[in-house]
Amino acid sequence: MPPRKIRVPDKPVKGLFYGGEMKALPVDSVRVRVGAFAETKPVSSTDSCTVFAATLKKGHINQQAGLLDKLGKATTSAYYVYVRKI
Repeated sequence: MPPRKIRVPDKPVKGLFYGGEMKALPVDSVRVRVGAFAETKPVSSTDSCTVFAATLKKGHINQQAGLLDKLGKATTSAYYVYVRKI
């Protein structure tokens, strides 16, 4: 999924980039890709996190995490991702 380009104005931003009022994103599932590992999990409006477990090789690796709507279309990337060795 290629990143979307957002044009940032030359002046300070006042308010939201997309206009209107803040509202919850229509997130139906979360997709995580780390190297060869890829998984999508459904989420509900009461979830505050989603946990994925994967076996990874040592070293540098690319990761992507996205929030998807009910059609499976990416609405935005994940706000943050924690990786822990277990």
